[in-house]
Amino acid sequence: MRPIVICLLFVFVRVVLAIDYAQLHSDLDKAKGHQSVQRVLREHNVANEADAVLADKAGQAVAVPLPSSELIKEIRADVRLRAFASEATSVGKADVSKLKRAKSSPIYNDPGTRTEANWLQKSLESLGEWLGSLFKPKERQTPTAAPPNFGILPEVLTTIVWIVVGVIAIAAGALAIHLIARSRRAVSRAKGIMSDEEATLTLDEWLAKADALIAKGEFREAVRCLYVACLLRLDQAKALDFRRHETNWEHYNRYATGIGQPAFDLKPPTQEFDTIWYGNRTRGLEDAERFRGYYNQLLTALGDRRPA
Repeated sequence: MRPIVICLLFVFVRVVLAIDYAQLHSDLDKAKGHQSVQRVLREHNVANEADAVLADKAGQAVAVPLPSSELIKEIRADVRLRAFASEATSVGKADVSKLKRAKSSPIYNDPGTRTEANWLQKSLESLGEWLGSLFKPKERQTPTAAPPNFGILPEVLTTIVWIVVGVIAIAAGALAIHLIARSRRAVSRAKGIMSDEEATLTLDEWLAKADALIAKGEFREAVRCLYVACLLRLDQAKALDFRRHETNWEHYNRYATGIGQPAFDLKPPTQEFDTIWYGNRTRGLEDAERFRGYYNQLLTALGDRRPA
């Protein structure tokens, strides 16, 4: 068995004499990280000077930004095998003691491989496959950029991606809430400014209801009562035909285009009512007091001295 191994190793060294595998193995042992391994492979020109098997693996390793750990492991094992072959054949066939020393040297016995089963047998099988490949023409392929491997993205980039996804999700949720709220406001407007049950209330009852709501701190509802009271008072003065199924803006548009309406500007209270009631935005008591002031201004414009 030993003469056969030595002959194979001799053929091996003769073919790949262009590379100092002992030095290459030593440099790879010192290389920490994939980029350091790529630098060593480039410095020794392994992709061009080595045999077809190792050259192909080295070419793959240097062609991508970040080679896989499995590929780096295979390259280290192949270089270790060739370094051992180079060391073993250099001692000659007769000097068995040197061959044994070479076999026991750190180049041959890598502490990281002692746990593997029958390393020499696996190495010889790999050597046989490699020798067979020497008789095949070497095919050079233009290295192509590997597709992005998102599984090895840096943690920072992964965090940024999750932040962007979170922002998009929050924005989508806010948009959905806005659309739902707007659709509800649209439904409220579609129902008109007064329900069927409220149609029986008189102007004085709306004013009394506003006072009761203010006392309970329900200022938004009180604003609605006072605005409806303004529309009902205009209806009494024949300046506006009150229609309970219409919205505030429909009432205002008919009032603004009417003839002979009193000197009262209905636009400010209409705008504020839209914001407070349909937009659900109120500042509290001051809104209710301001609408009470609008009603008193209307009474003055109509020549009515009764306070609200």
